[in-house]
Amino acid sequence: MMKFTQGIQVEVLTDEDGLKGAWFAATTIEPSGEDKYLIEYKTLRNDDDTEFLREVILACNIRPCPPEIIVVDGFKVWDAVDAYYNEGWWVGVIAKRKRKGSPIWISSLPALTVKSPAQDVPSLIWSRPKIKIHRSP
Repeated sequence: MMKFTQGIQVEVLTDEDGLKGAWFAATTIEPSGEDKYLIEYKTLRNDDDTEFLREVILACNIRPCPPEIIVVDGFKVWDAVDAYYNEGWWVGVIAKRKRKGSPIWISSLPALTVKSPAQDVPSLIWSRPKIKIHRSP
């Protein structure tokens, strides 16, 4: 299991209703038992919106932040992408090619979401110890 140091920027996979399947930016606060970490989200707030949400997460649901990826040629229909939506990164596919913005189908959400191409990157797979670009079939 990968170990994370205090204060490192990471991404966290959550199983909260309505957010399942999305990766959210967070900072590790401290270890919390065996293979668990207390983290603080960078975009998710607590219920009364007074501070950023903190919670204990299993290490298997934490990954290093991916490197910055510049997409030169754009995307094709059915390309797998990570789309930034609702404060997190969701795995989806390009459903239709348009001049500005492409509808992205995110399987864990009920409808197509039109996104700006600048907010989407090739889908990334965390395959310890590396992050790999997911290639569409």
